[in-house]
Amino acid sequence: MASDRPGCLVVRHGETCATQPFFTESILNSVHGKASDAHVVDISYSLSENCLTLGPRGAASTSTAGANVAAGSLNSVLARPIGCPYHELQTSAHVATATREEASAMQRTVAVAATIILQSADEAVLLTQRAAQMRTFPLVWVVPGGHVEKDESFEQAALREVTEEIGLVLTAEERATAQVLCMWESAYPALLSLGVPRRHHIVAYIHIKCSTDSAELLQRIKMDPVEVSAVAWVPLSTFSQALKEENGAAGSFTMYQVSKDGPQTPQQRPMSVLFQDPPAPGQPWEHLSSGTKYAIQLVLAKSQC
Repeated sequence: MASDRPGCLVVRHGETCATQPFFTESILNSVHGKASDAHVVDISYSLSENCLTLGPRGAASTSTAGANVAAGSLNSVLARPIGCPYHELQTSAHVATATREEASAMQRTVAVAATIILQSADEAVLLTQRAAQMRTFPLVWVVPGGHVEKDESFEQAALREVTEEIGLVLTAEERATAQVLCMWESAYPALLSLGVPRRHHIVAYIHIKCSTDSAELLQRIKMDPVEVSAVAWVPLSTFSQALKEENGAAGSFTMYQVSKDGPQTPQQRPMSVLFQDPPAPGQPWEHLSSGTKYAIQLVLAKSQC
């Protein structure tokens, strides 16, 4: 299936031809035109012919695959975390001294994924905790999502992942509210101090407003325990306060560890666990993913919470 998944093409700043990026290339730097400290840039993008093409906002371009980022393209922003490994690699000598194992990882391609920020009728956002045995981002709190498959739109991919991971099927009315919030340049590991990245994704964050309260939605959740170990509906108002305080965040959220039979006994967790500092390399790191954090901040701005 992986070979059928969409690839990624980039129109670099000042160029007109869209080409495949290197695995270690900072896509944001390439679009922006320099290895700067910028963490957000305006882009145009198109997902067609089984390929995501993105470049500077309003750029006209073509590629050998026929993709055109100007024709039928949409506007968004491309963001990345502070300390993005690809920015660090591009501005350091680490690549030149990489081990054979690291060099092999660096020969991978940039993949395309989609996730959904589900906002309930009572103004809460659904988080899922990735299972401890997952090869990437174990125990990290994220929103449902995964790879875009052949001929899927971002919305179709994200909705499929919601059904596969947590068993939710949204109504046509709810699906009609889908909007692309942003694109995110994702790396795993998320920091160079935790190791040279082995995965490079461009992730589309989709925002959907549900017409049902979080308590009712919770009862409909049927988790895939292979991928997800827990769920939590966190009020936007709680996030708004926590994001102001970061790792000193006050307050708590209710976590439900799950099985195929549905949510289990609730547990209270401090909001501070979502904002923990990184551990030593090789140790598990429970926290809120940086891409999810950024997307929730955009939802808060839209909701004026």
